[in-house]
Amino acid sequence: MSTRNNDDHDGEDHVEDPEQIVQSRRLEAIFDIRDELREYRKIILIESYDNHGMSRFQALSGYRTLANNYLMEIQPLLEKYESGKDLLSEYDFGTATVEPQYHAVNHGRYEIAHNDERRPTTVESAPYNASASFELEGLEAIWNTPDPLRASFNVKQYDNRNKTIANRSIEITDQFSVETTDKFIRSMNRFLSEIGFELEPTQTTEDAHFDYSDLI
Repeated sequence: MSTRNNDDHDGEDHVEDPEQIVQSRRLEAIFDIRDELREYRKIILIESYDNHGMSRFQALSGYRTLANNYLMEIQPLLEKYESGKDLLSEYDFGTATVEPQYHAVNHGRYEIAHNDERRPTTVESAPYNASASFELEGLEAIWNTPDPLRASFNVKQYDNRNKTIANRSIEITDQFSVETTDKFIRSMNRFLSEIGFELEPTQTTEDAHFDYSDLI
């Protein structure tokens, strides 16, 4: 005859609440993104691109991508509060600017550098005051503004092979400046702080006083 005791269920596996699992994973993602943001910003500010096998453009692109990921993770919170909704779709973050980057070469001509694989474009004169601007309305501008930024400029291009000059339209690509991406990130950090999401790099989810269910 078999008998049962009160310890029968002690060895059973504990089943976690699926909602808690989602919360935990989202929080881990936020913490990871914040760590990566700090690393990329450091690379950009001290210009240690070569040490990390990337160009300035690639570093700025990576920084923007992380800001995009950060926004995707906290979007549910932004949409829960009126201040968050305003920050998401209406707050004026100014403008992002694209302009040709050029330097002088022989015979009074200039070269315009490109951030892609194209060779520099040789032009007859520097395109002074040539720039294009993109309005940045709300954090959604991270999603809605072309990535990378693109603008076309009319120049007098010099053909080194044929020794000719012709009017051409060239496309310039660039990325959000570090200052622009900083503004997006700081506004997200400020919002989280205002609603009680106070997390330092050394804290864990258990240390933070916040209702994480809002992140679902």
